[in-house]
Amino acid sequence: MEEHERYNKFSENYDESFKRNIEFFKKAADHNRRYAVFYPSFGLTKHEGCDFLFSGQAVKGWAPIFNTNGKLDCNQLLKKSIEYSNSFYKKQNHNPLDWVNIYWSSRIYNNQIIRRNNFL
Repeated sequence: MEEHERYNKFSENYDESFKRNIEFFKKAADHNRRYAVFYPSFGLTKHEGCDFLFSGQAVKGWAPIFNTNGKLDCNQLLKKSIEYSNSFYKKQNHNPLDWVNIYWSSRIYNNQIIRRNNFL
């Protein structure tokens, strides 16, 4: 695994609500489907403050993923989703939100999303 450092997350109350929502979603979702868990990404470096936060739906390829038929460990899923959404990868000098903002060009969008959706 790459060197990374988590630098932002919400309160413990938020995290408990997050886990309950995952459990509720699993019960209501289609069976034997894979879903990504999206913890809000702050998109900041370690020493930057957060004035406001945009939240939304994860792009394809976001992690972690769980299957609705599998056993659900909400504590582990929460930990992995916080780490994935809010780590700074020094080697690439970016966090996952930077990848969406900078590297997700129209060529990648066309190749990964539109082309793939045509085959579904």
